[in-house]
Amino acid sequence: ELNILDEESIYLTTDSEVTVASDGVKNTGIENSVRVAFAQIGRVVASSKDVATITGITCNPDENGEPSIIGDVTGICREAQIWEPNDKDHVEGAINWYKESCLPRTAKDLYLKESYDTEGTCGPVVDGEAYPTYAVSTTIRSEDYVDIYDGPAYNGYVPEEPDKSLLYAYPYFTDTHKMQTGTSRPAFMKLAPNSITKVRIYVYIEGQDIDNYDFASIGKKISVKFGFTKERFTEEDIHYDGPPIPPEEI
Repeated sequence: ELNILDEESIYLTTDSEVTVASDGVKNTGIENSVRVAFAQIGRVVASSKDVATITGITCNPDENGEPSIIGDVTGICREAQIWEPNDKDHVEGAINWYKESCLPRTAKDLYLKESYDTEGTCGPVVDGEAYPTYAVSTTIRSEDYVDIYDGPAYNGYVPEEPDKSLLYAYPYFTDTHKMQTGTSRPAFMKLAPNSITKVRIYVYIEGQDIDNYDFASIGKKISVKFGFTKERFTEEDIHYDGPPIPPEEI
């Protein structure tokens, strides 16, 4: 049964991180535009021993394209939870690229020089602060006049009909969320207890991220590490001073 009220909160461990791999090139900022997406596909009861059933879990979409229950498999296929690591980290190269290439936009036709304020400056980007990523919401055509820096935080341009904007500030789960403590710590996702859940994991570079500039690719390789826990509170949250607690990863 697909009943989200029966599911338990799962938290991203605080030592989860994305870094430049040991054989990569540091200080290019390639790790700052990485995204890690977790998409739940379906699940079976934890006591299931049928390998073919477990490995063959799908959404089981019905005639309306909605997940359904077929046999022992409960289809899920809910919207992926996407983690944005290093949301406050910005290397000098990325900041300088942005300052040099972004101009305030004042009109729709981006092919006209008059549509930009060549003497102005875009919104600030500084290391240590988080900024939105205006992700692509649907297919973009040349006649849509979309600039990569469109949005209130950057070149300041918002379409006259905001509801038809092709870029929008995507609500990522960031490292800032990961490091919140106590009752402020948000769940990363929810899973059914006593179940085997199939989760697809996608690791990619977000082209719309303000840290994604041409020279970031020189970094070449990244290292992705993540863990999950059901424990919302850490030892520090409750000032725990008892026996050692086992690692929080599950």
